[in-house]
Parts: sequence; C-alpha cells; structure tokens
Amino acid sequence: MFFKKKICYVLILALCILQLAACKSKVDKPDNTSVEVFTINDQKIFLDEVMYRVWESEDENSYYSRDYQKKYGKSYWDSEIVKGTLVKDSLKEQLYDDIVRDALLYQEAKKKGYTLTSDEIKLYEDEVNREWDAMSKDVRKNIGASKDLLMRIKEKKGLIDKYFTEILKTYKVDEEKVKASIKSDEYKEIDIQTIGYHKYTYGEDGSEITKSKEENEMGLESLTEIADKAKTAKNFEDLLTDDSDPLETEELSIIPGETACDKKIQDVASSMKPGEVSNIIDTESGYFIVKVLDNTSDDAYKEALSDAMKQEKYKQFDKYFDTLIKNADIQTTKEWDGIKIGGTVIKES
Repeated sequence: MFFKKKICYVLILALCILQLAACKSKVDKPDNTSVEVFTINDQKIFLDEVMYRVWESEDENSYYSRDYQKKYGKSYWDSEIVKGTLVKDSLKEQLYDDIVRDALLYQEAKKKGYTLTSDEIKLYEDEVNREWDAMSKDVRKNIGASKDLLMRIKEKKGLIDKYFTEILKTYKVDEEKVKASIKSDEYKEIDIQTIGYHKYTYGEDGSEITKSKEENEMGLESLTEIADKAKTAKNFEDLLTDDSDPLETEELSIIPGETACDKKIQDVASSMKPGEVSNIIDTESGYFIVKVLDNTSDDAYKEALSDAMKQEKYKQFDKYFDTLIKNADIQTTKEWDGIKIGGTVIKES
C-alpha cells in the first residue's frame, strides 16, 4: 500500500514539473505583439505587423508560386528573379524598404497634424471586418493577428496615403516640357472589332494546347464562309450562328508597336479607315477578319501625358524622401534576420 502511494506521489510531482515547464515555455516565448523588429527614429515596429506584411507579400505572389510549382516542380520562392538574386530575397528587400518608407511617412503625417475623419475610420472598420472574416485561423495564428492590429495598420496606411496625396499636389511640373517629350503619333489608338478562329485552346491548368491541323482547316473554312457577309455587317456578333461555332468576336483598342496584339493585325489595321473591313489575316495564333471602328481617339496619348506628369512629381518626391532617409535612425533586431517570405504565413504543401 505504501509503495502504491509513493508511486502516486511521484506521478503527481512529475505532472507538476511538466506543467511548470509548459508555463515557463509560454513565458519564454512572448507573443508577436511584444517582439520588437524595427526601431525607426522613435517608432517601434513589432513582429505582428511585420508578419502581416509577410502575409500580404505571400498572398500577392501566391498565383506565381502555384503556377511555377506546377510548371517546373520547384519552389518559386527559391527561384532566381535575376541572376544571383532569389525571389524570396528580393521580396524581403522590398519588405524592408516598404516598412521604412511607411514608418517615415507616417511620422511626417503625424508631425504635420494629419488625421482621419470619422467616415474614413468607419470605412477602415468595415475593411477590417471583411479581411478578418476572410482570414483562415492558421493565417491569424501565424501572424499573431487581431482586429486591433488590422485596424492600426489600416489607419496608418490611411494617414500615409492622405499625406502622400497632399504632398504631390504641392509639386509643380512644366507641362509644356512634358508634352514636348511625348509624340502623339506614337500613341495613335485604333479601336477594332475582330471575328476569327484561334489555333489553340487552354487546358484546366492554364497551359496552351495547340489544335490539330484538321481543326484549323475547319476553322478557316468557317471564317471563309462568312467573309463576304463581314464586309457589310454592322456588328460581327450578328454573323455568329451554330454553323460558325469555332468562330469568336472581340473588340479591342490597339496602339501600333505594342506587343499585346499580333503585328500582322496591327499593320493591316493601321492602313485602314474607320468602317473598312479586311480580308482574312493568317497569324501565328489564328485566322482573323478585322474591322476598324475608330482611329481618332486620343485617350492613349492623354493617359501617357498624365503618367509622365505623375512621374515628374514622383521624382520630386523621391528627392524629398531621400532627405528623410538620410536623417533617419533605422535599427533592426536579430528577429529581422529570421524573417522569411515564402511558406511562412501561408503554408504550402
């Protein structure tokens, strides 16, 4: 009897020791909200916010990761984005730059008294609720996320965006000088409609599948049968019937010289007037008939001009930001060394 009691006491003592060890383990491993990763001037950035940004990066690149793995059977994150630089290392460098940039701009916004309106705060609260509901439990756990974290990040981003927008407005740009650098004829936009047959299709995995010679001959025959009607048709859609099943129509805007549209189609369209319809054009991707709808639009030129104006303002902003970086005190802890992008928050099989 005494021997049994002794065993019982030993077991209880062992359980107590295990519980104490477990408690100590939890104490020794603080949660992400208290683990410092950056100190930028007087602002501390903790691990939960850094891991949230890791999640954003992994989520943005998840399609490329899946596609690369499927095609090559290797990790996308360990592939080279340029010779000698891995994707995961490039993304980590970008993450570092983003964290520093946002911290410095947030500090400047606070110094200059920028605040969010109640409507903006309500908008961010709604965004947080949607994002939180969409997050899996594993992602929340790996980030160390909370709704409070998400809200703090949204509010910081809101102030940064507001400050960035306002500071750009203060920059002056010589519009005439910018206009002189952009040739309008290089942005001649042509709106076209096509009816045609594609020599390939796509598999479930997105891979391109070339059709057989017999299928291509049947497709060309179907297009030839409606070629005369296409000359007078108001809309190529009206030419589609059950008998013309392999044929498809599409409307698009092209700018000669861009690679998004086949060069043969570009060359033919460039030589035509609005309302004119081409003969059948044999390209690498298929057989097509083209109708020019309009070639007077200057939308592409206006967009190019607007982008060039923005770029000039961004150059001025970069000079301003360089002064912030130069005068900033940026410190990282050993935690930063262990940060990895790729399978960290979003686990991959």
